[in-house]
Amino acid sequence: MFVNTKQFSPVVNDGLTNANPLSYEYREWWVEQKRRCLEGWTCGGVYIPGDYYWYLNFWKIRGKDKKTGRKTLIAPRFLDMDLEYFLAIEKARKAGKHLCVVKARQKGYSEKHAALMGKEFTFFAHSQTIITAGEEKYSNATMRMCVRGLNSLKETEFYKRRQPDTLDYIQAKYKVIENGVPHWKGIHSEIYNITSKNNPQATIGKSPSLIIFEEAGKFPGLIDSFKYIQPALEAEGGEKTGFAIIVGTGGDMEKGAAELEQMFYDPEVYDMFEFNNEYEEDGGDSKIGFFCPAWKFKIVDNEGNSLKQDSLEYIDTKREAARKSKKVDDFVNTITQDPIIPSEAFMRTGGNMFNQALLNQQFARLRNNKALSNLGDKGRLEWIKNDLGTITGVEFIHDPAGKLIIYEHPEKDDQDNVILNLYVAGTDSYDKDQANTSDSEGSCSIFKMFKDVNSTSNIFAARYTDRPSTAEKFYEETAKLCMYYKAPNLIEWSNIAIFNWYKNNGFEGYLKERPQIAYANVKDSKVNNRYGVDPGTKTEWMIMYRDYIEDYSENMYDMRQIDRAIKFRNEKNYNCDITISSSLAICHAKDNINIKANAHANVSKKEEFFHFKSNQGRITQKF
Repeated sequence: MFVNTKQFSPVVNDGLTNANPLSYEYREWWVEQKRRCLEGWTCGGVYIPGDYYWYLNFWKIRGKDKKTGRKTLIAPRFLDMDLEYFLAIEKARKAGKHLCVVKARQKGYSEKHAALMGKEFTFFAHSQTIITAGEEKYSNATMRMCVRGLNSLKETEFYKRRQPDTLDYIQAKYKVIENGVPHWKGIHSEIYNITSKNNPQATIGKSPSLIIFEEAGKFPGLIDSFKYIQPALEAEGGEKTGFAIIVGTGGDMEKGAAELEQMFYDPEVYDMFEFNNEYEEDGGDSKIGFFCPAWKFKIVDNEGNSLKQDSLEYIDTKREAARKSKKVDDFVNTITQDPIIPSEAFMRTGGNMFNQALLNQQFARLRNNKALSNLGDKGRLEWIKNDLGTITGVEFIHDPAGKLIIYEHPEKDDQDNVILNLYVAGTDSYDKDQANTSDSEGSCSIFKMFKDVNSTSNIFAARYTDRPSTAEKFYEETAKLCMYYKAPNLIEWSNIAIFNWYKNNGFEGYLKERPQIAYANVKDSKVNNRYGVDPGTKTEWMIMYRDYIEDYSENMYDMRQIDRAIKFRNEKNYNCDITISSSLAICHAKDNINIKANAHANVSKKEEFFHFKSNQGRITQKF
């Protein structure tokens, strides 16, 4: 706990020097102030970084005036939260790293970043500073704070005249005429305000000593934007000449927060300073960016110390109120804007029938555990053919760029044959070849049912999701996957070209017949098909998938599958390929269980369930 924290703001408390501006005492006072702003200052045994000394003593922010109770320009008060942040900035700079920051809302970070920009502009000749954002309103807001703070320096020796002096660009220079010749004087430092929306190359051509990516949680193309400017932050040999801060709050994963999440949880890849993930129970030895939890500066004492317990109780009260809201996303949105642990900042919002809390919990578990997040084996399948060109099987080829991801390869018996009746498939298909304007894909999911208590069960073993150049190529890849697992395929009877392809190419035995379990609550089906399932029964499969998530969410290891389940919308034009294939696979499995139960009740053991039979190298399904 900090005490006597007013001592960290001597200029605010004692005012500027009263010495004669022409005196040695006056000059030395300002030299000392500049030294403290650049090198830091120790007072009462506590070290204050130079950036924080500058912020506390020379910068002005909008805040509540204690006397009037109204907001006006004030000197910042000391906060333990701010000291921690400025220390983190100093550590990152000294380590030659950049900084990725995830924070709760209303922590005053834009004011702090405006001060950092102002300090760079004030003290470093010919420096370039950039504030950028995915939307103009965010970079404009911070730029206005910076200009306002620079204007508040007018009564100090640190004030710099500016020309131009606009919201987009300022430079520290002024025109003079000497001996009849006009020319520019000043330190020529610059600040650029650049919007990077739809243009990740917007900052190219600059060589900044400081660049701040504001509101990175709402910054589509964030990673590309950073990568384009990254070379300009280094000299030959990789030595840093510039420093980047990427800062944001979680929220809309479709508008940039997913990219912020990627950088935050993999800081080394993006040359960011690493911190131990001490916030998550299952964080282990994982490294993250800088995190500022919601309880900091929520309730503070008079010395600027955050009162953690009181703050957490207040946050819990707000969450409980949001939990009772009739708006399905209110609770999750409340958490993402005021996260206590990093994973809460990146919770996905959905508003559908699936349990978002369980799905987000599993998503965070996978993300925080390197071993689990990298569990999938990416690759492709190739046909195995005999000398006559007849297909005899399939072979898995490891390929990091492959569209097939396998979480568990087929389980085999003592004769090295894939165990039959253990795996089932579900496929969301399409009829048309790739459309230039379409981002929808086909998806095939493999589900592993129960074998015995010593084996894994009720897991999604593999998934293929893609939209290759032709629809027939997609059909072929699903057939390879089904053969690899000896898994019949349940396909929605809406895009029927895939059924004809299977029949015409000798794979009819892999088509799953109508699952009776899906029609139990459907009175009038207008589709009279032997294979596949009527799209009118979609609600039934979704309910089955919902129930699976309730019981087995911890068995889900596919982060993309989880993400799609959270974001699922039951709307006509919503791209829900993975969720559909997953639901179909669960429906398929449940129907098989139902068939098996009926077989036990009505037929002898020799006739129970179904099995596979080889017919001239082709697999046929028999009942």
